Amino acid sequence: MTKGGALPKGFERPSNSGSQEKYEEVKPSTKSITLRISKFNPEKDHVRSFLEFPVSYEKWTTVLDAILEVKNYHDHSIGVRYSCRQASCGSCGMIINGKPKLACFTKISELDSNIVTVEPMNNFPLIRDLAVGFERMISTHKRIKPYIIREDSEISPGTKEFLQTPEDVEKYIQFASCIKCGLCNSACPTMTTDSTFIGP
Repeated sequence: MTKGGALPKGFERPSNSGSQEKYEEVKPSTKSITLRISKFNPEKDHVRSFLEFPVSYEKWTTVLDAILEVKNYHDHSIGVRYSCRQASCGSCGMIINGKPKLACFTKISELDSNIVTVEPMNNFPLIRDLAVGFERMISTHKRIKPYIIREDSEISPGTKEFLQTPEDVEKYIQFASCIKCGLCNSACPTMTTDSTFIGP
């Protein structure tokens, strides 16, 4: 193994790595939490219920990791939306211990709680369990066209890049950070009371 290379599964790099590196096997975790998962299918259920599962975790275990462990080994029927697992696609937004968060970006060790409750986001139509529909948010984005529309006679679309000055980029770079996860919509009280509000 070269210095700085990838570690084998189950091993951890020492904090004070030197020329003679030694790798110690990571011991299985003895820490666990109770994962409470909201279960409700609007097509057949009348009331929402919560299923509870004990889940062991390491310092790097995310809430999404815990949910998928339960889904894979205990209850295949759990409905959850996810994709990239690296906080770039925005698919796994949900309410975690009362706050809207990305499940793939939320570590269990940072929640400081022995009970982790996951629920679907507010202000979205529920599909099933933790999965919600994004139709309203997507259609709103299409309607308001939240992107730069240029009228430049010197540039034909598809033939040349659009040049941007540093000053231009500074004005709108903040909007490029949006991954359309819906967390801000879930937290917004106006979304609950005004169906015409486009969102925060």
